[in-house]
Amino acid sequence: MSNFPTVQKIVLPDNGNESFRQNDTITIMVDPQEIGLLNGKDSYLRFRVKLSGNFKATLDREGGGGFSILSNVSIWNGNGNTQIENLGSMPMWCGIKNHYDNTQGLENIRNLLEGLQPAGITTNSPYFINKTVGVVDFTSVECVLPIYQSGILYGDSACPVAALNGLMIKIQLAPAAEAITALNADGFIIDRTGGGLPMAPLVAPPNGTMLPYNLPYAEGIAVPAAVLPGLGVGQGTANQNLPQCFQIAADIPAGPITSFTVSGGGTGTLGTTTTVVGMRANVDAPADQREFPWVIGQTCGYLSGAGDIINCGAITNITWAANIYTITFAAVGNATVATVAGFEPCFVQLSNTASVSSAVPLPASTAGYTVEDVELVCSVVEPDNRYYSAMMKSMQSAGGYSWDIRSFSLYRNNLSKSIAQSQELIPTVESRTRGLLMAQVDPVTAWNTSYNQPISDYMRNYQYVLGQTNVPLIPVSVDREFNTGLNSWNATADEERLKALGASKIDVKYELHPASSMCVGREVARIGHSANLNTTEVRFNQAWGVVDGGAGTVSPQKNKILNTYVHHFRKITATPDSVVVTF
Repeated sequence: MSNFPTVQKIVLPDNGNESFRQNDTITIMVDPQEIGLLNGKDSYLRFRVKLSGNFKATLDREGGGGFSILSNVSIWNGNGNTQIENLGSMPMWCGIKNHYDNTQGLENIRNLLEGLQPAGITTNSPYFINKTVGVVDFTSVECVLPIYQSGILYGDSACPVAALNGLMIKIQLAPAAEAITALNADGFIIDRTGGGLPMAPLVAPPNGTMLPYNLPYAEGIAVPAAVLPGLGVGQGTANQNLPQCFQIAADIPAGPITSFTVSGGGTGTLGTTTTVVGMRANVDAPADQREFPWVIGQTCGYLSGAGDIINCGAITNITWAANIYTITFAAVGNATVATVAGFEPCFVQLSNTASVSSAVPLPASTAGYTVEDVELVCSVVEPDNRYYSAMMKSMQSAGGYSWDIRSFSLYRNNLSKSIAQSQELIPTVESRTRGLLMAQVDPVTAWNTSYNQPISDYMRNYQYVLGQTNVPLIPVSVDREFNTGLNSWNATADEERLKALGASKIDVKYELHPASSMCVGREVARIGHSANLNTTEVRFNQAWGVVDGGAGTVSPQKNKILNTYVHHFRKITATPDSVVVTF
């Protein structure tokens, strides 16, 4: 078949070329008369996406950029009466793939084609243009996405669409809060409670007020229990790559104020905060006013010399002159003194809740997205009539016309933070399985955190039970893999993960920072073989609680959803009257 010519054809959504938004369903019908034989490896989904909102936002990097809006992709035969594939939680799987199947070259390609936000702390993004200080100008981004998980749209061999009487593809778009994250930039604080990095821990000033900073402690330094009341002992050694607060440029007086200034020299670290023990040094804002990350409408504030958090409310204006940013807001009557010499920090925060220092509601942080110009770009193989004649003859035979694809099933289990050990039943039905890949997600959404980034939540070890057999024979320790951003791992866990990823359609090229994309798994069959998990009960045992920095055992902090991706072979059998999928 390799000698047959191929052509490119474009298929538009069934409901036309209209705009789509969060929670919408995009339906694409593939006509078997136009596309009889699909080469999925050279086919892809293409669209343009534009964000909106009152803060600088991007599509979630941990969800694969453009993939983060694809909550679910289901593929049916043309009649719509047989589901061939159902690919759920695709953004998390794509994020895991991007982490482990990664090189600098692949990273650059994904930045250009797949809408992946560049790594690191930056005010640059493909999703907006920096033109005016205090204003976010969102721009349209083209995404080209191969559907990597699919055995139909990214299969090892061409798919005989004609035998299926066409294809019906349904794409469920994700809620905005799952797909969008705030720009990872200096000057932001994190107000989502609970432990675990990178979006914690919280820091308590001397007066006991909880001020959430992105990075209060230097890398590798355990946070003392006394600084984290109610959050567990030693929670979170920090990551040097996380943001810092900005430095005020002039002393802030007591009494009513309508503005404060921010140092904008762009020279880097300015000093150590004196009011909070162990605080990282503040930084000054970018010297280029176009790179200033704050936006009019965001909530701003500062920490006074007395350790009080002063919530200044919504920013009404931002001006720049001589490397100084002036932040204007409605009058604040309870301001207390902050000094440049004391290195008091200032910040913006993203929250829809009451201020930590008053009952005054914070302005709502809003974001959304619009998808336009959706196309399924198909690589179409054009064989001669002998191919279709042979296919029709086989379809009319007693056994029908059949072929295999590699696909995924998704199983979800709810996990409680109050349980130190659990055994979860994974109700697998796949009779030809290659591997299991599992990752935990925090179901709580917030603009300043990734919904799709897998978390450890202080998992200590795990073990599978296949039938009556423990595999491996002893639990696998993962107690070194709980701090996002730190390059620490357990050797046995890493070996098991490498095999599981390879058995889950992910070619590993990068092994560093496993806690930043925390996943575990099991290769249940070697290449060329498969295991029957239809007749074999699968259970997954976990134990939580790890020693952090020698300060004591830290228990799990979050209620979680456990996602299990089962990579397996499916047999598709087509007759003139039906399509049957066996797995």
